[in-house]
Amino acid sequence: GGGAAALAASAAAAPAPGGSRIVVLGAGLCALPAIELLSRRSADVVTVISAVEGEASRACAALGRPNLQPLTVDARPTNASGWGALCGLLGQADACLSLLPATMHAPVAEACIEGGTPLVTASYVSEELLALHERAVAAGVPLLGEMGLDPGLDHMSAAE
Repeated sequence: GGGAAALAASAAAAPAPGGSRIVVLGAGLCALPAIELLSRRSADVVTVISAVEGEASRACAALGRPNLQPLTVDARPTNASGWGALCGLLGQADACLSLLPATMHAPVAEACIEGGTPLVTASYVSEELLALHERAVAAGVPLLGEMGLDPGLDHMSAAE
């Protein structure tokens, strides 16, 4: 379970000295290889967020690492409490990986720009993301999309 309260509690979990706080949005098939890679350093805290009940917990349990934090929350901008808590968490994160559908990346990118958090997505750069380029540059926040590999690395790693 989770919701806004769980997001707030997750924000309180500090990484070990020298570690990073990483947020992964989405916990479907393409997420597990990325979560595995991002959680290899035990000093890092990786928070995995999914709107699908049990999805983030299953992904984290499959890896069995203590530095993984699964959360189930509807963090769409239309859900004020979940979105507000997610924005707060992104503001404290060192990086965000969004494996959400491409149509959801623009609001996440806006929240990352506001919070000063670098964002990586597995989707091609949309017109909506391109429109945020100048704001991201001015804020010093990298926004990195798919880099032209087709099929993408997310699909290649999920197929392993």
